[in-house]
Amino acid sequence: MKNMKKLTLKPDSHRIPVKELFDEFIRFKTLQNLSPQSIKYYEDCYNYFIEFSNKDGVCSDITENTFYDYIEHIHE
Repeated sequence: MKNMKKLTLKPDSHRIPVKELFDEFIRFKTLQNLSPQSIKYYEDCYNYFIEFSNKDGVCSDITENTFYDYIEHIHE
């Protein structure tokens, strides 16, 4: 993994659909040779978050407070 390029968000990435960005994340993790169980874990976490937040639009729909609310929810 020495020569792997670091992922960075582009200036207009806030308009990218959440699902598209997640799919890129999964692709990157798959290329890192993560186990199928790890990939499934990421997918499950994504699905739980989307179900909770009801925010499957663009990235700018998700705020810091969205994450705080989700963290509070999973601790309940």
